[in-house]
Amino acid sequence: MKLKFLSLYVLAMGIIHLHADEYRWTKIKDKGEFKHENLGFSSTGYDRVHNLIYSMKYVDDTLVVMAYDIHQNVFIEIPNQGAPSELRTFTYDYTNDRLIAVRSGRENLYALSSSGGEWTQIATGSFDNESYNAGYFWNNKTQAAGFVGGYGLYKVNNWVWEYKDQWVNTIPNDVFVDSSSVPMKRCPSLILGKPGENKVYFASGYGNASGSQFEQECTVGEPWANDIGKYCWLKDIWELDLNTNKYKNILPLNHDSYKTEGAVSYNHDDNSFVKIGGFIPPNDYIPGYEWGKNQYYKMQVTVFKPGRTNGFEEVKTVGDIPPMILVSQLGQNAVFYDGSEQRILYFRADGIWSLSKSEHTLEKTCNYSILEEDTTICKGETVQLSIVKPIDTTCFSWDNNTVQYYLENGAAPNPAGFPDSKKGGYIELGTFGQQELFSISMWVKVPDVQPNTYGVLLDCSHGGSRNWVVQTLDGGKKWSWNDLDFTLKPNEWQHVQFVYNKGTKNIYVNGERIANNSEPIRYSGIPSLTLGNWREGGRRFKGCIDEVYITLEEYVFAANNLPKRIEKPSHTAFGLWHFDEGSGESTMNALNNNVTLINNWIWNKYPDQSIKSNPLYEWSTGQKDPVITVTPTKTSTYYLTTSYGSISYIDSVTINVSESNVDIFGYTKVHEKQVNHSYYTAFHEGSTYNWEISGNAVIASNNGGSSILVSFTKPGLAYLKVTETNKEGCIADTMLTITVHSLTSVEEGTMGAHVNIFPNPVNQEDAITVRTMLSPNGQGFVELLDMMGKQLYETSSLAGDSYEQFTTTIPVASLSNGMYVIRIHDGDRSYLEKLLINR
Repeated sequence: MKLKFLSLYVLAMGIIHLHADEYRWTKIKDKGEFKHENLGFSSTGYDRVHNLIYSMKYVDDTLVVMAYDIHQNVFIEIPNQGAPSELRTFTYDYTNDRLIAVRSGRENLYALSSSGGEWTQIATGSFDNESYNAGYFWNNKTQAAGFVGGYGLYKVNNWVWEYKDQWVNTIPNDVFVDSSSVPMKRCPSLILGKPGENKVYFASGYGNASGSQFEQECTVGEPWANDIGKYCWLKDIWELDLNTNKYKNILPLNHDSYKTEGAVSYNHDDNSFVKIGGFIPPNDYIPGYEWGKNQYYKMQVTVFKPGRTNGFEEVKTVGDIPPMILVSQLGQNAVFYDGSEQRILYFRADGIWSLSKSEHTLEKTCNYSILEEDTTICKGETVQLSIVKPIDTTCFSWDNNTVQYYLENGAAPNPAGFPDSKKGGYIELGTFGQQELFSISMWVKVPDVQPNTYGVLLDCSHGGSRNWVVQTLDGGKKWSWNDLDFTLKPNEWQHVQFVYNKGTKNIYVNGERIANNSEPIRYSGIPSLTLGNWREGGRRFKGCIDEVYITLEEYVFAANNLPKRIEKPSHTAFGLWHFDEGSGESTMNALNNNVTLINNWIWNKYPDQSIKSNPLYEWSTGQKDPVITVTPTKTSTYYLTTSYGSISYIDSVTINVSESNVDIFGYTKVHEKQVNHSYYTAFHEGSTYNWEISGNAVIASNNGGSSILVSFTKPGLAYLKVTETNKEGCIADTMLTITVHSLTSVEEGTMGAHVNIFPNPVNQEDAITVRTMLSPNGQGFVELLDMMGKQLYETSSLAGDSYEQFTTTIPVASLSNGMYVIRIHDGDRSYLEKLLINR
């Protein structure tokens, strides 16, 4: 089964604050530079790839569509024709690069290309007066437009609908039960989640437990008056995962940190919600929005970091702080998070502002996270879980107990020593051979100039144009790997990688590729590697080196994953030298503990600084590997805990295990010639069922569902099998063995003392009496059948906790002379007795 991959947010238990949070306001557009009255934003009408925020509004009965270019800080009008009247809201379909608009709820959908043109109807709905002002979204998984909430007929809703050839209710209206369930609320302003995660959020607003506008008391928040009753000011945050169609509470209902009703955005770079300003909703209804003409919109900024702060906390703001204005003067009051610049864009009638963290308050987050997202698997399947390293490379420090030393080569001009490796100052790394695929990684620090015109950093038995060498030919101004030139900054540590793959050479410095070509290496003989000089001497390298790692594969360390110390080398590794001994005349190849002479290189130590521990991680399974595999037997949550000094972070992923257990219900003992006997299995929504039968029976009726009818042909055994494939693609099957008895082979008195039939034979009586014993807690049936298997009479009874006698009377006055069968069921046992009528 294919897993669904998306990214999880981190539930951080703590975080390092370099300074108290401070945010800076910058005004980027003044009131006179745009026409706010022509703007109608949608919180999901945002193209985050091309950095465009769309607007749609009728101006003098003409639909005006605009795009705000974030980086250019300009509004662009999008030409459009053929728009139907009263398109009230829209969303951006980032799969097809278009706007999707609707009048209300489950009505017709219309689309417009982002470049403009004709509006096109893409979906057919019907008049909907229950879903005004719903929050619209684009579901990337289902490739469908949908909406959350809405208001109509004096009621708000918490349902979710999507258009999939028709409008489908993916989450039904669910009456509020407790704090774990979503209250009924209108959701006009959805908040986009992290790109690629396919999630949206919604914050606060008004609603209540039942959704009814007529409620006069508020039970789930503070009162928010309407014209005929009271809604509740909810003061909460919810997540809607569009991959699973499930809600998740982020901030509990009626949270005391939610002091004002403001504009909320989601910073997906550090998993925080930022609320700009706010007002106190009215407790008493004032017609015509008049209350907004007497209440100011406060401009404090509060931030909520799930798992790190207990609700919203006010932060300091500086710069061009927007002035307080009356609520009635706000206009759109819209917010969008610009991930490309890590800032919030704030729109209102009197200007456009950006809000970003002051540079010195940026947080250092040193948590590992889990790459995979919540998913569903079949029972018995294995899932791979893998870590993502912290993006902030300063989380990894050189000054710790595992990385303290490095080697330095203090070359003099024109050193002699050929072929003496000690005097020549080169370190033998071993026979390398004519490798066509390899990667070499190391940390290097070079001085301003090399004492010799030629200086060899790494040599592979080069000579003329054969084999290869990394060296300088001009005293360190420029370096080259054979015919591929590059430069190194003097007097600072740099991570350098040389990668060769069957003719293609790439050079990386600090994780960025700076040079490449497709000139193959011309090999000769059996070359070996030396570090710091070549064997002929005279080209001794001057500088420092650390953590040399050679592997026979194409592998590149990314800029945010440069290794200070490689703990787990690849299975294709050729050599790994940490240089952490700190003294002596040799070092170790960490792959095999072979001694490597350092040949007049000297040990040096990184400057003594305060020792900072690197982030350490551990899975809840006890493993400390970057990739683990798990085979959960039931739905399980796996945790990844990062420890960084006294700070702990926790990330989690839930693996839902779909258990498709299947059983067949029906009689296991029958008689021949019985027709249309019912068998069934438990029905599960979204499952498909395949029935098979073999032996002395045939399927009489099968509609492809969870039940069938079976007819039995002759004595012997029949085998009935059902295979269920559930909506997750998980398969389970089971088989039922059925014994088919012969009618003609039944002997009188089969049940012995357990049954009594009288009179038998029947001479002149109009009824017979059948008496038997039922097993504890069993259900008994008594049937009268003719010799063709046709049922003429049936009765049943339930037994108690002990054996009970069951007696019943069967009318036989209308039966003609002949042989009949009495069939008695006791739980899963079945018995047959003959009955003769001979008047």
